[in-house]
Amino acid sequence: MEFSCIGDGNPLPNVACVYGYNGTTVGEQKHNTTSISVNHANCIDTGYYMCSGNNTIGEPVSQSAEIKVACKPRTYNNLDREDILMRATDESINISTIFISFPLSHISWSRELSDGQLADLDSNFKYFSIPSHLPYETIAILQKDQLKPNEFGIYLVNASNIYEDPIPPSYVYIVCKSTTAIVIFMKPIANEKPAPGLVYPVSCRRKRHDINKSARECRKSAK
Repeated sequence: MEFSCIGDGNPLPNVACVYGYNGTTVGEQKHNTTSISVNHANCIDTGYYMCSGNNTIGEPVSQSAEIKVACKPRTYNNLDREDILMRATDESINISTIFISFPLSHISWSRELSDGQLADLDSNFKYFSIPSHLPYETIAILQKDQLKPNEFGIYLVNASNIYEDPIPPSYVYIVCKSTTAIVIFMKPIANEKPAPGLVYPVSCRRKRHDINKSARECRKSAK
């Protein structure tokens, strides 16, 4: 990506370019020209760029340009798993995941069942997207009040836009915390392409005498 801001006047003006969403000065200034060059542009370079010139005579002048860089969705910092640990049942969850893409991502949520199949979330879950001040961010939210024992497990959030199929899943594991141990059961997937999305584990509190029983149940379910 390359573009330049060029000013003219007598005397020649100083020309600067600012990225509109964070106020950062960008580019290399030489005389009355500021040049912006990005070798590997991606969608985080999307946004408004404001060029301004000033030679101390009269008022400064400015002109803006909107740059759009298309890219497929990815999670912020390329996150593909997040562990959520809860102290007990009947607690609420509020999951927030940021996707970077341009155009903005279409978001969908699902849950992995014990047999490995994916299922849509029921109406007790609230899921939606909220705006970001950045033109390339989509913020996906999942909320649930009073999480029940059978609702702990693996959740996936999927992001897609017109440039590619949904990204591989980001896993959110919601696991149950014991008074003496934390057990996270993960289903292994061998030689199998993962379904699109993001996965989250969740945890709950158990009494000490229930731990061995829980471990046996985990081993039994893993067979």
